[in-house]
Parts: sequence; C-alpha cells; structure tokens
Amino acid sequence: MNIRNPILIPSFLCALCCLLTGPVYAQIPRINTLFPIGGKTGTTVEVELRGASLAGAEQILVTGKGVAGSVSPDWAKSDDRYKPVWQSKCGSCHELRSPANRSLTPAQWAATVDRMVRVRNAPLSADEINKVTQFLSSGARVGKVVAKITIADDAQPGIHELRALTPKAISTACFFEVGSLPEITAANGKKDQPQRVTLPCVANGCMTGTAERHFFQFTAKKAQRYVFNLKGFRYSEPAQMYFNPNLRLYDQTGKEIMENHGYYDLDPVIDALPESVDMVVLRIVQETLQNVRKHAQATHVAIRARREGEDVVLDIHDDGRGFRQSGVKKSSHRTFGIQFMGERAESIGAHFEVRSQPGDGTTVRLVIPGGAEENT
Repeated sequence: MNIRNPILIPSFLCALCCLLTGPVYAQIPRINTLFPIGGKTGTTVEVELRGASLAGAEQILVTGKGVAGSVSPDWAKSDDRYKPVWQSKCGSCHELRSPANRSLTPAQWAATVDRMVRVRNAPLSADEINKVTQFLSSGARVGKVVAKITIADDAQPGIHELRALTPKAISTACFFEVGSLPEITAANGKKDQPQRVTLPCVANGCMTGTAERHFFQFTAKKAQRYVFNLKGFRYSEPAQMYFNPNLRLYDQTGKEIMENHGYYDLDPVIDALPESVDMVVLRIVQETLQNVRKHAQATHVAIRARREGEDVVLDIHDDGRGFRQSGVKKSSHRTFGIQFMGERAESIGAHFEVRSQPGDGTTVRLVIPGGAEENT
C-alpha cells in the first residue's frame, strides 16, 4: 500500500486533469470583447458581445452598484449536425480550430477552410468542405450576443466586470466602463472632413479595416490642458498584442503637433497644454533678444507693436551687423532659433518673418491675426 499510493494518486490526478482541461475547457463560454465598452450614467446602452460558446445566453451579470444587463432574444441557434464531420476530419488539426476557441466571422471561417484545403492539402471532399464550413459558420454566429446595459443615475463610476450566463456555464469576464461624460459614436472619416465634437466627451469607435482612421475636430482655448486617452481593444481575435492604436494631434492648419502610438502600450495618451498667445509672443521676443545679444553686435534694439485692422503687428529691429539669410548653416544655433520661433508662431496661427542683410541689422516681424486666442 505504501508503495502503490505514490503511483495510484498521481495517475488519478492525471486522469482528472485531462478530463477538466479537455472537452470541458473547450466549451467554457468566453467573451473576447464588446462594443461599445462603456456608457454614461442615466442611460441604456445596446452592446454587442463577441466570443465563443455563447449560444443560448440568457442573462448578463454585471458587478457593482447601479448597472444591470439583459440579453436580446434574437440570438442565433447553434447547428451541430456536422460537428462529427469536423471532429473526425479537422478536430486535431493544429491550425483549423473551432469557434469554441477562436472568434472569426462566418466569411473568415469559410476562407480558413478553403486555405487549409488549397495550401495544407486537407483531405476533405467537396461535400465535407461544405459541411465543415456550415458547422464553423454556425458556431461563429452564436458567438455574438446583443445585450442592453442599463446604467442608473447613481451607478458607481469606473470599471465593472461583465459576464454572460449561458446554459453551459458563466462566461469569462470582460470590462464595461461607466462614466459621467457625454458619449458619441465615431465614424471612419477623412482628415479634411473631421467629426465635430465638444469636449469633454467619450468617443466610441469600432475599426473594421486596415489603417482605418477616425478624425475629430474641436475648439481649444488658450492655456487650457487637454488629455486624450485611447483605450484600444482588438476586436474578434483572441489576443490584443497586434493591435497598434495611434493618437495624433493636429493644429488648425492640419500640421501634426503631437503623436503617441500603441506599439508597446494598448492605451496611448496625449497630454497637451496649448500655449496662450501672450506666452508665445513672450517666447519669441526672448529668443530674438537672445540672438541679438549673442550674434548681432548691436547698440540699439527697438520693439514696436501696432494694430493693423484686427491684426496685431510686432516688429523687433536691431542695428547690428545683420547676416545673409541664404548663407546661414542649417546646423547653426541661429537657424534653430529661427525655426523655433516660426513653429511657435504657427501654433497660434501667426505669420512670422525675418529680414536681414549684412550691415543693415535684422528685423523680426510677427503678425498675430484677430481671434488668435482660440485654435481649432
């Protein structure tokens, strides 16, 4: 007995592990993701859950105060007539898996079967190809559930855990975020035709094509901080690691001024603080005077400001030695300083100009248009 126990007990445990990690594990309902992934307090949101083995989902379970879910009765029914064909022909294949462990659309499953036959020489007859495709497509359709999430006015803000209750088991969890900001639905668009939004808000988008982009336009006020946080989830795939969400911020002229990508982080963030017009003018004056002190060998500097209609014109003139603009090296400090001032002027929509000739001194001109206190 003492000798047998070390043999019998591990054998029993091994058999039990095989039982639990085999067919049963493959049948566990799984939610890969849902859209939209959140909602505003005091609203009811219709969401679409995608995953595997969600057939017959009858209830949505949500943690936390003030959030409840219900399932639409229009789910698809699973068709397992041809499951034995798939099990005998494809069940052990390394690549061709089932909707129980992979989330693909019916069209993607059909393409997968076709590829396995053409490229991998899978031993399937035309009739078997049709039956296997029907089984996999049926499983893909039952991998989608439409539900309604009701969020009370006093619902607890933040992340809530959401699961689907099916006749087989409770699904794996996904996250649903409750907030107090207005929510909009984003659409695929063009840079020159952006979607107008009022900040602060939450934009819910679903990208279905390669390199798809959503553009938003808003009005930024001077000296006001703006934070953009993108929460990206790969849709209808078991892993998120190959989804690279990207955030870009443009000024009113369409020039990119900030970027943050998701190559190493699923949640890129842009934290922007547009400078006020006053601060930009101050920085340009400071840089100009520093250039005069270092390079001009001037005895006098004059700073004049005047109005021309709605515009404000600022001239800074020194009586120094001047320079030939075409002869300045691109790597020189003076070139960097001029570039720096030009970029700052552009950030507020102002016109920037430098005039200089050897022996005639240098004039820096800044023309600030009326209404430059706000940028779009």
